[in-house]
Amino acid sequence: MPARLLIVDDEPAICFALSRFFSERGDSVFVAPAPKMPWPKLPQTRPDAIFLDIRLPGISGLEAMGETDRRR
Repeated sequence: MPARLLIVDDEPAICFALSRFFSERGDSVFVAPAPKMPWPKLPQTRPDAIFLDIRLPGISGLEAMGETDRRR
C-alpha cells in the first residue's frame, strides 16, 4: 500500500532526491521546503511519515516536531 510522506528540508537537493525515490516506489510525497513550515499541509495530507531536517533555519527539527504533535 502506498504511503503518504511529508518531506521538510531547506536543501532542495535533499527534497528532490527523497521525493523522487519515494515517488518512483508509488508513494504520495508532499514537500514543504523549510523555512516554510508544513503546518497548513498536515490536515490535508495526513502523512504516514514525516522526514524532518534537524537543522532548519530559525527552528530546530526537534522544536518543529513538537509543533507538529500539537497541530495534529
